[in-house]
Amino acid sequence: MTVHHQEGWIFKKEVGITHIIATFSLVISGFIFGFSMDKRIDINATKTNHLEQSFKEFRAEMRGDIKLINSKLDKVLERLLNTRFRSFSRLTSREERDSEDWTTGMAPFLRLAKNDQHDTCRPVMV
Repeated sequence: MTVHHQEGWIFKKEVGITHIIATFSLVISGFIFGFSMDKRIDINATKTNHLEQSFKEFRAEMRGDIKLINSKLDKVLERLLNTRFRSFSRLTSREERDSEDWTTGMAPFLRLAKNDQHDTCRPVMV
């Protein structure tokens, strides 16, 4: 009773029809996957370009709106300051100019001018 042990791997030189079909289907599915990825990449690139363009337009619009708001705010503050300075120039005596009422009325504008010296963008009203 002898027992035969085979050592190592055994390779057959025959190729079955199932192996050919499986290999062919893997190659075709790889090509299909590659082409579908290419289409998806193109679609995403188009969407990204569209979003970038929309963002640039939105940003330009917001800058224009901010400039408009700043110009309107400047006009309003200029009118208020001109009104206060006109009423101040109408005062005749030095005591009236240095009175507590005038400085209290000008406090919001004086603080605004102080903030403008420090390059801040928002007015501070008392």
